[in-house]
Amino acid sequence: MTQKAGESAQSLVAALTHASDEASRAGSADISMTVATPDTGGKPVQMKGLYSWGNGLAMETEMPAKDLQMEDMVADGTVTMRLVQGAYYYHVDRIEDGPFKGKTWMKVEASAVLGEKGAAGMNKANADPTAGLKGIKYARDVSKIGREDVNGKSTVHYHATVPTDKMGANAEMYKGLGLTGEVVMDIWVDDKGTPARMNQVIGTSSYSIDFLSFGSRPTIEVPPAADTADMTELYKQEQGSAA
Repeated sequence: MTQKAGESAQSLVAALTHASDEASRAGSADISMTVATPDTGGKPVQMKGLYSWGNGLAMETEMPAKDLQMEDMVADGTVTMRLVQGAYYYHVDRIEDGPFKGKTWMKVEASAVLGEKGAAGMNKANADPTAGLKGIKYARDVSKIGREDVNGKSTVHYHATVPTDKMGANAEMYKGLGLTGEVVMDIWVDDKGTPARMNQVIGTSSYSIDFLSFGSRPTIEVPPAADTADMTELYKQEQGSAA
């Protein structure tokens, strides 16, 4: 590990572990997230909403329909996405014809996207957004970059590189996504000891989360079954034909 003069590797690891513990206790956070992966064509997909953990992972976010290539399915240009009880749900305008006539939600099981082990890893009770920081003791290097402002907060910026198989509850999720090697992480920790921002780069995939506030804890509901079109098998078929 590397660190600036006067800072021990142990103290840097302790600070990041503490940030992970604080996030775990909070149970939920309002977040702003940007994701860029091969599935998005390398283009950043932006989303903003609620991230909840501790009793299974759940999320509700809004994102531009064009980022999901779903412009023809919503009149206002915005798609609401929920991740709850191991499935992704996308809210769309009422489908007017075809086998899914009348439906307003499209469902895809997370296992179809991440694989069975990846979905199980994602949904573990401790799979909060910063769970990977618990593997920081395996980092090839940890360094303290210095003080920076993030969303109006004074923070300390840390940098670390961790093997994907040491990322705790997130390891199986990364494996299910075909992401191996090392995770390059940048973490900004505020004066309360909680993460304000976390960036991760894994190969050609990148994830950036701003934690706007912690602990709101509203319940994210599964959409009504009568309003939901299960697209899981269709998704699998499309992925198979694209392989």
